[in-house]
Amino acid sequence: AFEGCSNLESISLPQVESFLDYAFEDCTSLTAISFPQVESFGDRAFVDCNKLVTVDFPQAASFGDNAFDGCLHLVTVNLPKVANFGDDAFRDCFDLEVVYLHQVASFGNNAFYNCHDLITIELPELVTLGDYAFAATNIKSINLPKVTTVGTDFASNVGSGFQLVRMPALTTIGENAFRGSDDYSFVLDLELGAVPPTVDSTTFSAYNPLSRMAVVRVPSLSTALYDAADSISDGLWYGWDIRTLNPPVVNEAYRGGDSRTVNCSDKTEQVISLSGVFADADDDSLSYEVSEDEVNYISFAGETYTLYHGGAIGGDFNLYFRADDGYEYSNGVYQYTLIYVDDVCPVITTTLTSKNVYSERLRFHAVASDKIALESFVVLNGRNMTTSTDGDFVVLLEAGRNVILMTATDTAGNVTRRSFNINYHTSDSPFITDPALPPIITEPVVPPVITDPIIPPVITEPVAPIELPQMVITMTLGEKLSFVDGQSQTIGAAPIMENNQVFVPIRFLGETLGAQVNWIGETKQIEILSEGHVILLTIDSPILIFDGESISIDSSPRLDEGHTRIPLNLLDIVFGIGGYYDSVTGAINVSRLHL
Repeated sequence: AFEGCSNLESISLPQVESFLDYAFEDCTSLTAISFPQVESFGDRAFVDCNKLVTVDFPQAASFGDNAFDGCLHLVTVNLPKVANFGDDAFRDCFDLEVVYLHQVASFGNNAFYNCHDLITIELPELVTLGDYAFAATNIKSINLPKVTTVGTDFASNVGSGFQLVRMPALTTIGENAFRGSDDYSFVLDLELGAVPPTVDSTTFSAYNPLSRMAVVRVPSLSTALYDAADSISDGLWYGWDIRTLNPPVVNEAYRGGDSRTVNCSDKTEQVISLSGVFADADDDSLSYEVSEDEVNYISFAGETYTLYHGGAIGGDFNLYFRADDGYEYSNGVYQYTLIYVDDVCPVITTTLTSKNVYSERLRFHAVASDKIALESFVVLNGRNMTTSTDGDFVVLLEAGRNVILMTATDTAGNVTRRSFNINYHTSDSPFITDPALPPIITEPVVPPVITDPIIPPVITEPVAPIELPQMVITMTLGEKLSFVDGQSQTIGAAPIMENNQVFVPIRFLGETLGAQVNWIGETKQIEILSEGHVILLTIDSPILIFDGESISIDSSPRLDEGHTRIPLNLLDIVFGIGGYYDSVTGAINVSRLHL
């Protein structure tokens, strides 16, 4: 496909699913690649791509021979779905350090031959490994829990830091598997399974003459088999230090785990101690890992784990712990159940009180707070007001009685509501004699939180009504740059053309025009609160609901890459404004006189 394109630096092919042989061989300048859908590569896919540093193919399942042979500066490989590699997969990748191959089951010969910087590797699903797999590397730790067969010179001539090989399912080791210099002085820990694998006189040639330079760790029920092999002076197992694998276990007193109930309005974190939970027969020091889903374990330091609030509000929150003694993980898992409860309502703090006023303009401050996430709304005479980020509000009152309702709801479902009556007296309206109407509190009963509310001074002279100026919004088809009354503004989703119809981003337009736009993910609906009206649109539905009344529309809203758009001609129904599209320039103009 691109063999020998030495000047090719980057390439993105989002729809390609497979490549044949020699796809990018000798693309010596290639540094950036993006193939999100590719599933297979033929032979010699990236041979001698010397500048390639990172490889990430999330869907790739197979490679032929010489996949990354000679990629000298390749450092990180993430191929989570690859099942099979041919020969020479990463041969001579000198700088290779990080390998994520979670599903790979087989490698041909020379898999990581001469990968100088490769220090540790774990291949959880690998079963078969060809010859010279880790030869001529500086590998220190190899964990192959399912591998049954390794070929000739498996780890021959490795660096002097070689420490641990974990292969509990191994049945056959090839010739010269650990061949090396006779002056090696390191101690190798070799963890094997229940039955001694088949070896020959060359397998451990690095350790001849035998001088107890290796420790073999085996399951406790298998020590007799290994001891029998160790007693034969044939140069195979003789002289090795056979030790029993005693993984840490959960003490009986803790086997049922632990359970606690925590009110998340009272605490922001929970400290869990594992002291005494796990025991190790060899008195090895333990390290711990924890998982929130019994699958993805992460390590943590010490014997205490701190759990911070997040998720599972109002229900059970399970943690799973396991211990590692340096040779094997615990065969028992300690489960800890934390039950989160929250029965404390949010607190609404405000300077507002029920009262008579003589000015049309009313200023007040209001904020809602809670130990967990919440949503809050302020409604004036049935119309939702845009929530202020700093809690400061300025509203225009109607003559006579005005009702301001504040609502705060946390994610546990606890609700607090506070209602205030504001009587605006004008020369044309009768004077309301009740000087201070008490606040209407529906549910729940919230104790007062402000002992000395700050009430802004009463303005004695009436303020003339505010005339909202005309607003003009200009967008361009396919562009994320817009203009609001001449001021440039970047938007998250550009307008698009589909089936000869223009679709515009609803959240940007709604919030710019002062409306509240909510996304309801469960039903794929857009809720718009504008000037006291409630409008409900459903993705790909030809029905619009306006204040509870169903209205048929000729084109439905769209959802694309997390962005919602509606047809341009719906702006008149939703906001009572007009929109115009210039097919020559691609410009889209939206304007209104008043909201």
